[in-house]
Amino acid sequence: MKIWRAKDNTENGSVLIASIFVGGILALALGSYLMIARAQYVSSMRSESWNSALTLAEAGVEEALAQLNPGASVNLDAMSMVNARRANNWGGGPSTGIYGPISRKLAEGSYTVAFSVATAPVIYSTGHVTIPTLSANLSRIVRVTTTNIPLFNAAAAVRSNITMTGTSQNFVFARSYDSSNPSGVTTNGDLLSLLGNISIGSSQVKGDLFLGPGSSGSSKVSGKTSHDLNADFNDAVLPDGSWLPPVGGNRTINGTTYQYVFGSSGDYSIATPGAIYVGPSAQVRLKIVSDNFAATAIKVAGTGSQKGKLTIYDNGTSFTLNGNADSDSNDPAALTYFGLPQNKGIVFNKNSYFTGTIYAPSANFTNNVLLRTQATFSGALTVNSIFINGLASFAFDEHLLKSQNLSRGYLVTSWREL
Repeated sequence: MKIWRAKDNTENGSVLIASIFVGGILALALGSYLMIARAQYVSSMRSESWNSALTLAEAGVEEALAQLNPGASVNLDAMSMVNARRANNWGGGPSTGIYGPISRKLAEGSYTVAFSVATAPVIYSTGHVTIPTLSANLSRIVRVTTTNIPLFNAAAAVRSNITMTGTSQNFVFARSYDSSNPSGVTTNGDLLSLLGNISIGSSQVKGDLFLGPGSSGSSKVSGKTSHDLNADFNDAVLPDGSWLPPVGGNRTINGTTYQYVFGSSGDYSIATPGAIYVGPSAQVRLKIVSDNFAATAIKVAGTGSQKGKLTIYDNGTSFTLNGNADSDSNDPAALTYFGLPQNKGIVFNKNSYFTGTIYAPSANFTNNVLLRTQATFSGALTVNSIFINGLASFAFDEHLLKSQNLSRGYLVTSWREL
């Protein structure tokens, strides 16, 4: 029979105490590890959610910019502008000071965005993220300012080629002027080719030559020549409107017979060829629905406070001008031609001058000039390509850079988190 002694009890107690102590240390270490892991998890989740909130706020900014920039357009009156910015369920308007707010839910969270009614809208966007495991909500707010981008910033801008068959060593192909301050010829008659070649012989360019990485061109350039052009040619957009048939016509004014005479403002639709006249003070938007429309002349009457205005939206395949096109005010913004995406060709035959603006990024522009004459284009031209059969010069009106009505949209000028 074994006899237990006090020494055995002491040893067993020591072992038990040591075991409890070691277990406590291990439990403490495990608890500390779990606390550190929890802290790291919380930190990671908050960091990820914090970044996601900013990404969502930026997504709101992108939607606001898309709402502000539906495509190249022009001449929206005050009410049309309000309706365009209220579209897509945005709502708001001048009475509230903002358009929106509008909210979107995404997988990562949500955002709420609005922009001001100012000429240069300010965008406010908030990204929201919920962290269920932490019972926390995170939000980040950004404020973005914008500026208006002019639709025209060069005498001639093309996606592909600029070609002129007639060449002359001293011929001025491109120059510039300012119709609001007629103090003489300036040297901002820039040419722009994104993907093609500029072939105008040794003709003079009183401005800069902007070429894409794969483009080429040589001439007498008064400014600089660059080969790093990166430009967008956004499609022209047909605005909403109730397009009415024209009333009257076949009137002779100052020796020219016009098939279309518009004495009052409105939105009209035409399909058959004919000369076009817009009377003083009339603000006319004209939609062409014929595939192959031709005009013998275009005239916009009136000056000063009675200046008329004509904006053409060509929904057809081609447009031909067989005469002159200009305005009494000599303001290129008074006559604007928009070629919609299906507009593939614009032909000027024998005309000696054109004062206006053309924006038709899908169309190939051809000017057939009479022998021993020179065609003059004043304003600005943006097309897919230019072919001049003879001699023609382009004069860019710098006043177009200040136009709020001739705009390609809005560009971000600053970004700040609030």
